[in-house]
Amino acid sequence: LLHDSAASAALAVKDLLRCKCKSYAYLGTGKNMHWNKARLKRFKSDTAAAGQTLVTLALASLEEKLRDLPKPCGILGANDYCAMEAYNAATKVGLSVPDEVRIVGIDNDEAYCEAVKPGITSVEPDFEGAGWRMAQMLAEEIDNGTSVRTEYYGPLRIVRRGSTDTTP
Repeated sequence: LLHDSAASAALAVKDLLRCKCKSYAYLGTGKNMHWNKARLKRFKSDTAAAGQTLVTLALASLEEKLRDLPKPCGILGANDYCAMEAYNAATKVGLSVPDEVRIVGIDNDEAYCEAVKPGITSVEPDFEGAGWRMAQMLAEEIDNGTSVRTEYYGPLRIVRRGSTDTTP
């Protein structure tokens, strides 16, 4: 049972596109993880379909790149840690969240998302539903001797916090 990383990215992108940003950027982990690549690929395709271009960011030059992006800028962090890094870099160079930089993460890790003001919007994977489905799959395998198959679980919801609040 695998997490559908592209589906989580699609929900995040939908929320960022709702904010009507002038530019969009993706901050990945810098590691060659399959879920990182899937999220970036989906973000690229969805922003392109909306007539927008996407910039990929790296931790090494994050502050400099953030200054140069047209504002407001919508950023998707590959996970909540990356979203927090984007938040920290933006505030360090004096950019306002959410007025100039709007940030969405993935995993809804409250230790990151609620540690700052405004909080960071995040996609919450359906971990509980995945646990139940995994138990069902295991029971089926034990009862029926069926072979192991791959299934995917997606996001449960987006938890909106202040980092994407566009209400005046």
